[in-house]
Order: sequence, then C-alpha cells, then structure tokens
Amino acid sequence: MVLSNLNIFVVMSDLYAREFVLQTLKKLTFIDCLNIHASPKEVNEHLGKGAISYLFIDRLAYAKYKGYLTSMKSRIGEKIQFVLLLNSEPEDIDTVIFDHVISEYSAGKITDLFNKFLIIKHPGIRLEQKINPTEMEILNLICNQKTCKEIAQKLCLGTRTIENYRSRLLYKTKSKNTAGLVIFAVKNGVYKIQ
Repeated sequence: MVLSNLNIFVVMSDLYAREFVLQTLKKLTFIDCLNIHASPKEVNEHLGKGAISYLFIDRLAYAKYKGYLTSMKSRIGEKIQFVLLLNSEPEDIDTVIFDHVISEYSAGKITDLFNKFLIIKHPGIRLEQKINPTEMEILNLICNQKTCKEIAQKLCLGTRTIENYRSRLLYKTKSKNTAGLVIFAVKNGVYKIQ
C-alpha cells in the first residue's frame, strides 16, 4: 500500500538526526513521497493540494527558521504536521507550533506518528481492525506477491515472525488465506492494483 495523500518533508541541519529520520522513514513502504529540502520555503513550494504532509525539523533548523515556520503554520494550519525531533528535552524551544515533539531518537516513536493517520484518518481502515503500521507494511508486501521469507529479509525480521504477523492479519481481516488478504486490501482501499 502507498498512501498518495501522505507526503514527508525533512529539513534538518544535524546530519546524524537527518540520516536517522531518513533511514527510519525509508522502511515505511506506505509513504508516497519523501523529500529532503534545504529550507521550509522549499517545502512550502512543494506542498500538494489536499495532501497531508509531515515536516520533520531539528533544533538547529528550528533556530534558523523559527519566524518562517510560525508564519507557515498560521497560513497552512492542519494541512501540515510539524514534527520536532530532539535528542533531549525541549527546554529552550517554544513548542506551540509543533504538532509532535519527539525528545529522543526512536524509530518506534517516529513510526507511531503515522498510526493515527493510517488507522483513523485513512477511510479504508476500520477502527476495530486495529491494523498497526508494521502489519500494514507486511500486508502491502503480501499484495505485491512477496513470500514470508522475502518479507523477512526486507524487514530484517525472522521468517517465523512474519508468519505470526500474517496469522494476525488473517484473524483481524477475517480472511481464510492469502487471497482473502488481497481481496480485503483491495476492497478497503488499502492496496491499489496498478
């Protein structure tokens, strides 16, 4: 599954933090567009109409573009989610304009940011199914005819772990087999046949 209305922008001055964010986001196959920009001004020029966007920014970039970020947030509002990534508590930062503040470099916390978008805002997923981002990614790979072994290699997990995820997906989607998973994904708009 690829969500065409979810775009990610990364404006980070700290090279380590930027690389960490990029490596984490590249593992999430449902992201449609991942952009690296030098400044929030470039992000503003690339915002798609009707798209939900996330802008990742760090302490150094915040200090440099504070004024522009504030005016950008007031103009665009909920169309873009500002994510502040730090390796410490935000003591010297006014976090009012930020929708999310992550005070440690954690791949799990970054992934969790998209949980609400995938489960609540995406119309193809009903709340009672509670399909998490990892399960969503595995479902997408299954729909792309990947075997459990191939999925395990791609996600750096054990084959048995992927088999367990597949079993949970069968249970949650009330499917009897892989064909049922694909039918569920297509019917609910989770996977689009190209």
